[in-house]
Amino acid sequence: MLEDIEANLALVSRPGIISQVLENLVVNSLNHGFEPGQPGRIELKARRFDANQICITVSDNGSGIPTEMQKNLFEPFVTSGRGKGNIGLGLYMVNQWVSKLLAGKLSFVSEINTSNEFTTQFTVLLPINSEIKPT
Repeated sequence: MLEDIEANLALVSRPGIISQVLENLVVNSLNHGFEPGQPGRIELKARRFDANQICITVSDNGSGIPTEMQKNLFEPFVTSGRGKGNIGLGLYMVNQWVSKLLAGKLSFVSEINTSNEFTTQFTVLLPINSEIKPT
């Protein structure tokens, strides 16, 4: 896994939830983007997007997300790994955490891999200084 984190980047937010978001995105790449034993790359980047936001991306050069799944990807129970024990709540939860708890936005682009380049990229935009309210 490659990391490219902008120097002196600061974020006031909910670190536990951000770690869950990143863990889920990386695990999704591993479980859905690559066959067991298949070599591949996952890249994590973080940079300032503008004066008020940080952009975090998780990209992989796996197989890509099937076109027919992309429209409903953030809905509950959508998975390409049902036969592998997945139930399809991971990206639904990630989207809920990002939008509801972190006041951010989650998006993705994905193409079927034909040239070993990055095929799927999830982008998380977060406010640099979110007001943290007790839950």
